[in-house]
Amino acid sequence: MDAEHNKEVTKVLKQIIVKLSKTNIMWLLSGSTNLFIQGIKITASDIDIISTKEDLFRIEEIFKDYIVKKIEYNESEKYRSWFGRLNINSIQIDLMADLEYKPPNSDWIKSDSLNNKMKILFDNYALYVNSLESELTFYSNMKRKKDDIKKELIMRLKNSTTKTVDD
Repeated sequence: MDAEHNKEVTKVLKQIIVKLSKTNIMWLLSGSTNLFIQGIKITASDIDIISTKEDLFRIEEIFKDYIVKKIEYNESEKYRSWFGRLNINSIQIDLMADLEYKPPNSDWIKSDSLNNKMKILFDNYALYVNSLESELTFYSNMKRKKDDIKKELIMRLKNSTTKTVDD
């Protein structure tokens, strides 16, 4: 785990939280940064934000000075979604909406992250995140070798004491 990098990612995440908390934009944190702030000892490689298509464009407007890739619909062999990218202080932020993924030898699966979000406390900020169960389901479905350690770490932490906040 790269503690210094995680510290930088955390600083950028706080900037995002502060700016977006002044809006009514629905968004949640997913991916490695989500795992890290929920207590999994992992290097947060980037910040993954999932939102609705409409709100994704609002996020892009708020952070227009940091756009690396404007939001557009993308489709690859494994993923399809509305996707854009920001870069703040050398930290990559991926913006996604209407995310679908295709596990090996399977049909497309629509991400249910926005329906299974949970609210946690992160340095006194209330933050919506993708549940560890949803992350585990995604990593298990995709069957990517690089996700094996994430699956193992989530399984170890399943009975964690993550603080949740009522809506």
